Amino acid sequence: MRKGQSEIVSFVLLFLIGVTLFMTAIVWGRGSFERNLDINKIASTETLIKELDSNIQTVARFGGRKEMEYRSDSTVILNDIGSEDTIEMRAVIQETLPSYWVNLTTPDSFSLIREKLEGDIFIVQLSYPNRQIYGIDLFTTGSKESVPRSIAIEKDSSYVDSGMTIIKIKITFE
Repeated sequence: MRKGQSEIVSFVLLFLIGVTLFMTAIVWGRGSFERNLDINKIASTETLIKELDSNIQTVARFGGRKEMEYRSDSTVILNDIGSEDTIEMRAVIQETLPSYWVNLTTPDSFSLIREKLEGDIFIVQLSYPNRQIYGIDLFTTGSKESVPRSIAIEKDSSYVDSGMTIIKIKITFE
């Protein structure tokens, strides 16, 4: 083999080795990148539901209206079914999580925040089952399912049911 041919063969071999190493790094790193995105989505969804809970409890206690920015692409759903009202945030993820409810709040908390994975849908749910001092009744006059830019929380009215004060909180997805 001549000197000019061996340089070309060396260059081609080094180029192919470099491309192979680069592609291996891309394939390996892609899974890590997607996993980090899912972990970030889980953490931000949990933070948002806790912030929403705090705002709802503040409005229930002191009245008025609060508006919070919804910094997520997760779907939010208001299920106002009698005394078992819930707000759910749902996001598609590839991460492996328990398929049963895991409580994020303590048993003595006024609110209940829990999460689980259903297929590839991560669900975080907020409800107010512990009616110790007062109860919270969530409702909306708008859409019950949305990917909003913001969520408005407003004290509407209150009433007494079986000796317990129930505070109606209007949730609006904007």
